[in-house]
Amino acid sequence: MAVKMDLTQKRRIFNEWHKLVNMTKRELELWCQNPWRRRASLGAKRAAEAGVYSGLRSLRNITRKRDMPLIRWGAREFREAAREIAFNTRMLGVSPGRPVTKNIPMSRWEISLRNWGHDPRKDSSTAYDKINRWWRQYFGDKKAPSSRAVIRAAAQAEAPAKA
Repeated sequence: MAVKMDLTQKRRIFNEWHKLVNMTKRELELWCQNPWRRRASLGAKRAAEAGVYSGLRSLRNITRKRDMPLIRWGAREFREAAREIAFNTRMLGVSPGRPVTKNIPMSRWEISLRNWGHDPRKDSSTAYDKINRWWRQYFGDKKAPSSRAVIRAAAQAEAPAKA
């Protein structure tokens, strides 16, 4: 059964979603290609068994909506947005945990957030201070590197060796 929403409710969800999904469409597209994104998401088969979306499916849905104006959002977009708001809000409230590996300077927490469109390394993120404290704890540097630097490092680490 579909729930009817008035324009005020739709605007509230739309605006909250845009606040939490702080990655640009280009950043989302680049992250879709990043092999590190798999370190904290379910594949299609496991997601189907659990009755949830796979990490890539969620990421593609978010990318599709990113620059879509409110007027084009339908019931599907609002259902997805409610799920994405709930996930990001919940994840922003937990601790980052340990780095995935010595060679991947991210936690599953950060990867999960990125898979749902939120970059905690942006200074607009409510988790910006948290990610910097986490970085100091595990890597000793004063401030976590930018998202661009991390994504570039991932691409270089995964690139095939030149002969």
